[in-house]
Amino acid sequence: MDFWKVRRTIILNTLNEKMISIGHSYELPTFEADDEDLRDMNLQQQNELYFQCIKNFILGEYTQRFYPYLNERKGNRIIFKITKGSHPEVKANMKNLFPLLRDTVQCRIFVCELLKKTDLGLVVRSVAEVLQNFLHSEFPSIVHKLFDEARELENLDTATTFLAADLKVLSNALSRMVKVGMIGGQLISYLNHPETLHLSKSIVPSLFAKCIKTGMQYYNGFL
Repeated sequence: MDFWKVRRTIILNTLNEKMISIGHSYELPTFEADDEDLRDMNLQQQNELYFQCIKNFILGEYTQRFYPYLNERKGNRIIFKITKGSHPEVKANMKNLFPLLRDTVQCRIFVCELLKKTDLGLVVRSVAEVLQNFLHSEFPSIVHKLFDEARELENLDTATTFLAADLKVLSNALSRMVKVGMIGGQLISYLNHPETLHLSKSIVPSLFAKCIKTGMQYYNGFL
């Protein structure tokens, strides 16, 4: 596989298939220190506040009251800033959602990384664009529907069970694509591998099928 990849990379360079980067590093928000305290808000008000904060967060919109940042002392692990004075019950409900929220951020980071690459060929670029389009178009509709069904902060963990599982699969797959530096048929084969498939109610199989279909158009053209 390593020999094949080296040969494929040489071919890409020979054909001058390097491309202009159309992406940029995904930047986590930075906010100035704030002394806001939510102890003057009752539990219901805090639930309503954070329900909307989490919805915005998943859609990629962060506020000073709740946002992600990298903790260098924990190996640049994504952790979360919650406003001082938040109720313990609110914190507990939000903590249940941290894996989903972390995977959401990581998916955005990895897609941006793939779009930045200029030397992996048109197959990878086309797959990255499909994933980007999904995050910008289909994904928000899914999120709005789930939040309409949940209605309350305490219901979000159950309402987002399948979405959380899908984003874990997607985040892991994207992480491997980026770290391995997959190209061409290698990426197409990986997306069709059983490890990347998920059970019923999953959005992953259809999303990856679309990635494969789009990538194959460029792969067949190369062949």
